[in-house]
Amino acid sequence: MNCQKSNIFAAIIFTLCVSLPSLNAEPSKTNLNGIPTKFALKKIIIPEVDFELLTLHDSLQTLTAQISHISDKQVTPNFIIKDLNGDFDNRRVTLNLSNIPAHVVLQYIADLVRGVIRYDRNAIVISPLRAARK
Repeated sequence: MNCQKSNIFAAIIFTLCVSLPSLNAEPSKTNLNGIPTKFALKKIIIPEVDFELLTLHDSLQTLTAQISHISDKQVTPNFIIKDLNGDFDNRRVTLNLSNIPAHVVLQYIADLVRGVIRYDRNAIVISPLRAARK
């Protein structure tokens, strides 16, 4: 019983340590004229996606830059990768698409790394598929 409590306590401390630095971060523009991010991403068409064995982090970073550029910096998604067990460490993204909505690109990325997407108010959270079931 004592061991369980200490494991839970350690998990809470770890979660706080990971979450607290983002509380001081400057909020990003995550919507387009008041439209929630999920729907704003449907309106943004990415002219070309050419990812070759990118990590999840790198693919999201590239997608963010494309979305920001296309929307004239009106939409800058705030992606959070929630992967405490390192499930995404060895997974890579390879995509070659053209003229596709940003939300579809994001879904393809999540599918390729076996992840699930959750749209929160201020962020888009991507976590491993098995972690989402718990």
